[in-house]
Amino acid sequence: MTAIAAGFAAAATWTARRFGGWALLPIWLAGSALAAGAFALRVRQIQAGFGVSNSSIGPFFVFWQFLPLWLFGLGAVTLLLVRRRRRGFLVFDRSVAIHSMGAFLGGALLWVLVYAAWDFTRLF
Repeated sequence: MTAIAAGFAAAATWTARRFGGWALLPIWLAGSALAAGAFALRVRQIQAGFGVSNSSIGPFFVFWQFLPLWLFGLGAVTLLLVRRRRRGFLVFDRSVAIHSMGAFLGGALLWVLVYAAWDFTRLF
């Protein structure tokens, strides 16, 4: 997952340098949707191997479960790139890759905390 974040950072850096900083927003949304879709398809393949049908879960349930994770994770990477762009250092290098992996993990951790809090509030 962190390798996807580093790949996203490379693509987003190239896009921001070519089209400007405003291009980070659609790249963030599209990257999140593509990553969530890819994860949902992989989960469906694994479920089919265990004999779980798509109709018992719902057609888009898995996608909607993964989408916030990728929005939080890649959103943290996007904020990292915005900060670097404002400072004038929008070049993809090893430090951007390492920091984007850390930013993704921080965003994913935030998603876990929000999801746990949301689930906890539904108990009452």
